[in-house]
Amino acid sequence: MIDESKVGTKTKIVNVKVKREEIQQLCHVIDEKNHVFHDVNAASEAGFEDILLPPTYPILFWQHLEPPWLETDATIIQSEQIFSYKTPLVANKMYQCQIELLKVRTRENKQFVVNRLYINDGEKVVATSDTTLVLLY
Repeated sequence: MIDESKVGTKTKIVNVKVKREEIQQLCHVIDEKNHVFHDVNAASEAGFEDILLPPTYPILFWQHLEPPWLETDATIIQSEQIFSYKTPLVANKMYQCQIELLKVRTRENKQFVVNRLYINDGEKVVATSDTTLVLLY
């Protein structure tokens, strides 16, 4: 079980850059038709420097991070996720990402764990994603 004293712990900062092809592949899978996610010209005409990442794409940033508090044999179920943007995320831009453990609540053989993914462009936070996980022991 995760010790509640770990609240506030953060992962190391990791650079993440998403290629256009990765976005286009996901959009094909989820049947996203909006051209700002596929076509550089459409994105440019809409005022963006490159194609946009779909709003839920940042969950894939977790693949690059290793929250030490989740090194467990528990079954992990995602129960809730909230995305917040100060600016849209675009392809081919380097973002700095980090996850923080925000909250741990224990009930019997379960823990409810709230994590926040920070997505920065340099020193500026441009997006966050709060993810609640249920750990079953």
